[in-house]
Amino acid sequence: MNKVRIGVLASGSGSNFGAIAQQAQAPTYPGEIVVLICNQAQAQARERARTLGIPEELVANRDYAQREDHDRAVVAALQKHRVEWVVMAGWMRVATPSCWPPIPIAF
Repeated sequence: MNKVRIGVLASGSGSNFGAIAQQAQAPTYPGEIVVLICNQAQAQARERARTLGIPEELVANRDYAQREDHDRAVVAALQKHRVEWVVMAGWMRVATPSCWPPIPIAF
């Protein structure tokens, strides 16, 4: 079974991410979490990902002068991991129009 490549966006404790990641461990789950992206350096979700062996990346919004630039950096990180589906699990930001329509992912 080909599993869908999932990227999860989280900003805080990662309780939603943890619940999704736990379900994704089931052999019949149709997806695989290939990356967690956080916008907060101290987010507990990052430690949860490390514990589960899921790659995680920090794309801190404070590192970008414009909100749209941050969103483009998040999209670039998702593309780097060849994500097919995105789950916003406690992501405390609204995506700007710079993300839509979705930027094509090249394989």
